[in-house]
Amino acid sequence: DNENGAFVYWLENKEGKAVLMQQHISLNDLSINDKPLLVSDAEKSVANYSVSSFGLSTAYVCWKYEKEDNVLHQSLITDMNELLWKSNPKIVEKENYSINDLKLFADEEKVWLCWSLDSADVHSVKVTAVDKNSRTIFDESENIEFKNSTLPEIISDENGGAVVSFFVQSSGSVKPDIYAQRISSSGKMLWRNSGVAVTKKLSAEEKSLSVVPDNNSGAIFVFNDVKNDVPAFYAQRIFSTGTYVSQIVGFTAETISDSIKISWISANEKDSVYYILEKLVPDDTTYSDWKTLDTIYANGNTNVSHYEYYDKPEAIGTIHYKLVLESKENKALFSEVASVNYITSGDKIIVAQNIPNPFSDSTMISFYLPEETDVSIEFFNSRIKKIYEFKKQKYKAGKHDLWFNIKGLEPGIYFYRFKAKDPSSKRRRYFIDVKKMVVTK
Repeated sequence: DNENGAFVYWLENKEGKAVLMQQHISLNDLSINDKPLLVSDAEKSVANYSVSSFGLSTAYVCWKYEKEDNVLHQSLITDMNELLWKSNPKIVEKENYSINDLKLFADEEKVWLCWSLDSADVHSVKVTAVDKNSRTIFDESENIEFKNSTLPEIISDENGGAVVSFFVQSSGSVKPDIYAQRISSSGKMLWRNSGVAVTKKLSAEEKSLSVVPDNNSGAIFVFNDVKNDVPAFYAQRIFSTGTYVSQIVGFTAETISDSIKISWISANEKDSVYYILEKLVPDDTTYSDWKTLDTIYANGNTNVSHYEYYDKPEAIGTIHYKLVLESKENKALFSEVASVNYITSGDKIIVAQNIPNPFSDSTMISFYLPEETDVSIEFFNSRIKKIYEFKKQKYKAGKHDLWFNIKGLEPGIYFYRFKAKDPSSKRRRYFIDVKKMVVTK
């Protein structure tokens, strides 16, 4: 349950029907509720189900009844065995189609689901996402569907999106190929529309695919294949850009004197045309208003090229940069976002966004003081419960960097509240700033 307990699910025989039950167990209180929760309809038999923890103290469960091959039922349940979705909203497919191979995972904001949709003549893989209010996030007019595909797997890209993989059966072939696609949090396909081939020799063994994140928005695929008539296990890595060789490596931004140095290495860029360097100013908290900073034409080397660019920002605070690589095929590849705290001397207090963010072990909080003053920083979880504090103490004028270690915090959204006496206020009032940070696994 992402705290100190667990949700337990099982199928139980009730008057000849296989019904779905739930019980919550807390490590803080090992007593068990005498009445486990009946999740499904007592008059119907559950054929199969999948579950995932969904944020703090809630679990998402999705199931299918026997003789209802084209309908999925959903529910969100608390650790108090309370059904948050009273109506158990459905996902309904076409008649005479069967939903199979349901796979899902949950991040902080949504549940990602994928399944095979099969009929006598048609096979495809469908992908959708549901928020905590049971609303489908993607437009119905933009359903994500991969034709002639079966046996999907889906994992987080650890950047708010997902990587889905599936087997593609070509006409007349005995064995399938394996393809993959990365999908953004808004439902946009980030790799080429048909997906990227994991293996393309019509020799992959079905039901032999395992997928894990590569910790950089890409994925590593392990599968059984036959090459030169010899069966063996193979692995393939596909980078966040949808390539087998990462074309943008080591994209970083750092403060050098009064400027910011942006640098990167590009590999395998023989088909590259130019890079578009984009910038997000500190005042934009929606991460949507990216501005083009410059266009840098590619060297066109087949091996490795090194690039450097210097920017002198007009604004202070946390500035974000990213690259868009345009190829000869008019296909855009994107770098990860590089963030830097740009803080210069002045007469006002400046608090920068923590870097890195999201983070999995530690993060740095930077701030600038125009004169010596008392500073405290409090940390809160998503329920606005204080979990830690840098207690009030004096800091000299100038820039300061403080490291915050998660110390066993569960993945989720947290906040930090900066408080200091404001030297710009004649009445010596306090300067307060609150920023959000995200802890990942």
